[in-house]
Order: sequence, then C-alpha cells, then structure tokens
Amino acid sequence: MSRINLVSEKQLELTNQFIKEFIEMSDAPNDSYVFNYLIGDAISQSDIAVREKDEQHTILLGMSCIDDTIVKGMFHNRIQGFVKIIEDRLLNTDEQDNRRVDNIKTKKYKKDSKNIKVTRVNGKNDISWVESKIDAETTTFDVSCSSSGFSGNVVMFKEMQKHFINDNDFVEEMTTKKIMFYVNKTHIMSINYKWDYDNKKMYEEGEFTHYKHISDINSFYQTIKFQ
Repeated sequence: MSRINLVSEKQLELTNQFIKEFIEMSDAPNDSYVFNYLIGDAISQSDIAVREKDEQHTILLGMSCIDDTIVKGMFHNRIQGFVKIIEDRLLNTDEQDNRRVDNIKTKKYKKDSKNIKVTRVNGKNDISWVESKIDAETTTFDVSCSSSGFSGNVVMFKEMQKHFINDNDFVEEMTTKKIMFYVNKTHIMSINYKWDYDNKKMYEEGEFTHYKHISDINSFYQTIKFQ
C-alpha cells in the first residue's frame, strides 16, 4: 500500500474532537474499548453507511471502501517503528525463549547507484546526480515461535545512503531500504523504509499481499518484538 491519504488539519481536528466527545459520552470501561469497538459500530450504523448500501457492489472489504481504507490506514500507523525493532532484535539474540530469531546471515557487496554529488558554487551548494558504486548488504534470518508453531523467513536489504538534515548538511549511513517477509516461501508482506524530507526522519511504508495472511503478519510482529 502507498502512504495513507492526507487529510487537512481542519478535518483531522474535527475527527479528534468527534472521538474525544464520543469517548466522553460513552459508558465504557476505558477509552481503548470505545475506540476499538463502539466507534466502529457507530460508523457502520450511521446514516451515510446505510444510505450507501445500495450503491456498493461488494459486501466485505470492497475496493476503496471505508473498511479497506481503515484497515490499511491502521496498518500504516501501527507498523511505524517496526524496522528499528527488527534492527535491535538482530543485535540481541543471546537470550531467547520460545520466540526466536536464528540463522542470521549477511552478504556485503557493491551496488550500482546514482549518488548525490554536492559542490560549492558561488558560496552555495550545487546538487547533482552521478553514476557510482555504493556499499550494500542483504541479511536473511529465520523467525519462529515454538508455542504457536509459527515459522517464517525475512530478507532485509540495506545500502549506503545520504540523508539531508537541512538545506546544506547531510549524513551518510548504512540504511535499511526494504524488508520482505515469507511463510513457506510465500511472500506475505513488505516494508519499504523511506526518508521523510519534510520531517527529516525515516518512516515505514508497508504492504501486505492478502488479508488471509493476517495471522502470520501479526506472528512476525509479536515474535520479533517480544523476546
């Protein structure tokens, strides 16, 4: 999936106000219950949801429908920070219980690339792209949980990249570019790790191949995160 659609600040403000007021008027044990259950029920029973029923051609997770959009939007939000969790876990495999990361193998190589060249012209930086070779590496590892019977494989691609921290300065570091997740040799999920030039930080852009892989996607996350 591509990055979620951006809404205006006013729309986001209105949405936050709606959620806040909905929670305040709900007789529920906690805010999480209201957000994860009651709000969804209310939206599904709203006038516009009922009115659009006759215009839909599907009954479950239709193309470009609100249910599909919400699932992918929540997936985008929840996957943020997962790359750092994976990188940290690969460095910390000494004490593992039933949730394991094993058989870590890394291959280093040179990769053809267009690289940024910065030169000073009349006191200002002039930026151009030049053909070059950059350092790159591919890391593969296995993920398993003996208590649930889950097992899968992961392939992580890294390469040397420059990231601008302001108009004139940049940092160069080995950076994760993409991570691919497999179960029984079937590709179920990918993460493209991208640089956000506006906020000067990396972010995850995730894509899952089919809803039938939800259990395996969650197992990858839980097994890697909770050691």
